[in-house]
Amino acid sequence: MAILKFENVTKRFGKVIAVDNMSFETKDGEFLVILGPSGAGKTTTLKISCGLVNPNEGRVYLDGDDITNVPPYNRDIAMTFENYSLYPHMTVFNNMAYPLRSVKDAFTAKEIEERVVSVAKMLHIDPLLQRFPAEASGGQKQRIALGRTMVRKPRVYLLDEPLAHLDAKIRVELREEFHRIEALKQATTIYVTHDYTEALSLGDRIMILSEGKLLQIDTPDNIFYRPLSYEVARQVGQPAINAIACLVKSMNGKMVLQSEKEKTFSVSLSPEQGKVFASYKKERVILGVRPQNITIIPDRAKLGIDGVVDVFQPLGSEGVLTTIIGNLSLVGLVDPESEIEHNQKIKLFLDSQAFYFFDVDSKKNIAL
Repeated sequence: MAILKFENVTKRFGKVIAVDNMSFETKDGEFLVILGPSGAGKTTTLKISCGLVNPNEGRVYLDGDDITNVPPYNRDIAMTFENYSLYPHMTVFNNMAYPLRSVKDAFTAKEIEERVVSVAKMLHIDPLLQRFPAEASGGQKQRIALGRTMVRKPRVYLLDEPLAHLDAKIRVELREEFHRIEALKQATTIYVTHDYTEALSLGDRIMILSEGKLLQIDTPDNIFYRPLSYEVARQVGQPAINAIACLVKSMNGKMVLQSEKEKTFSVSLSPEQGKVFASYKKERVILGVRPQNITIIPDRAKLGIDGVVDVFQPLGSEGVLTTIIGNLSLVGLVDPESEIEHNQKIKLFLDSQAFYFFDVDSKKNIAL
């Protein structure tokens, strides 16, 4: 196992800053997931880690040793690429064995066979060893690519969106497989994805990137329930968190947030929540409400917000409901078997205990 550390690392491609003054340190043997949209700098971070890309500024350390200028083959770091990168003219066995034949410390033919067969059995691809990549399915190709990385038994595994090109069923199966693979538990692993469900499922910690900047690195629970900023909250959850620009008001001794877009939308805050604004001197704030914290309540209920159904999408285990409240649009998750029609009048309940409050300018979570 190993500890990988970035210290003020920056990488530019022309005028584009792919990695922007990034600093972080893995924990020994952890499964760290890097989450972010396309262009966030995820793959560049991996390539800098393994030496395929050199940073313009900053240093990279492995167990305290400066490896910034150490060539890839001397780093003891192995990377699995998003597009598999398998050699079509080689059998599965030879694809997996290739790293063992190319390293400076030569392995015997017997040692190579033992390692390849052992890893292939672990990944359930041993029946494919004498076939060619073209004869394998997408899920099998991904296992072959992963196996080629694992045979080296490196100190650090780098996995670049390994499930991105697979269908939903196979993604779920392989995500479960990652929990079972002992080799990944015996080394430090950095896993890149744009899928927040993969991040929450797999990560000991999650690192959120946006436009080359590290926004937060923390446990899955803290990333989801205690996001440092609106951007972090937006990246974790589907549908994305609702963001409502509000005016901060005091009415009848209570703190109230009123939508800037729709004056009929207002929510009262608890005394504890009101304390959050004690040192917040601005008259505007962004209220964040996750879709799962919005529910439909009976029309006769005294509390609630009146709205009109815009779109209802029953999606198997959940229903995605878009409701119009004057000039405001809210997305909620409701019972998929709800009998809801377009333009139907409904009443919504927003769970105020699950509210998030973000600074209107910096977009930082003001409750933290």
